[in-house]
Amino acid sequence: MANVKVFVTVLLILIVFGVAGLAAYIYISLLPISDDVITQVKNVEESVQKRLLPQPITQYKEPEEPKHGYQAGPVVKIRNESYFVSGNDREVLCDKIDTEERRVEEDRVQLGYINSTMRYEYYPTLTSKGYTIGDFTVTTDSVITVPQWTSSGGASEDTKNDWRRFKDAVVAHENEHQRILVKNATEFVNTLNNLGDYPTETALNSEVESLYADAFNKLREEQESFDEDYDNEPFQHFCENH
Repeated sequence: MANVKVFVTVLLILIVFGVAGLAAYIYISLLPISDDVITQVKNVEESVQKRLLPQPITQYKEPEEPKHGYQAGPVVKIRNESYFVSGNDREVLCDKIDTEERRVEEDRVQLGYINSTMRYEYYPTLTSKGYTIGDFTVTTDSVITVPQWTSSGGASEDTKNDWRRFKDAVVAHENEHQRILVKNATEFVNTLNNLGDYPTETALNSEVESLYADAFNKLREEQESFDEDYDNEPFQHFCENH
């Protein structure tokens, strides 16, 4: 009989604790879940989904073929300077032009002049077809010098007008030299733009040097021909016919 009482007592205790636990579970289940908890759950779900997505396969790309160099036109650098003459009459001015300029070639007084160069630089590049020209630059450098009258005070209007005509002619002459320079440099640029492929870098370098030599000689011949054919009438009118 005593054993039965103990069993019943234990059973009642278990029932009481079970009911209390169930009530606590129901109570907790009915409590509102905070936004932070919901956000954390969503983040975990999204992270799992991303990991389950198939990853893109990285494809191998062949390296790009080195490209042939190209230049739209030469880089043109030019600076204008003056040498100065003074006086208020024609005879003095002409004497200053003749003596201070001091540039006589084959009995020709250089009333103005242009110092110019045409230069280039490039980088060889190796393609599947051979060696050719990569990045390159053709540049012209010029300094044009013309006479400048320091002061026309006291000079006659006739002398002033003739000086302006003479000065304009000198400037036009040197500008034509500049035009010839740029024209030939442009032709050289086009030659390099269309340069082919060569079996060795040495062969490429040799060809570029040869092409430049040809271009430079052509430029020099055109400049000399222009000077030989030039009729220096404005200077003759200003100085020699008075």
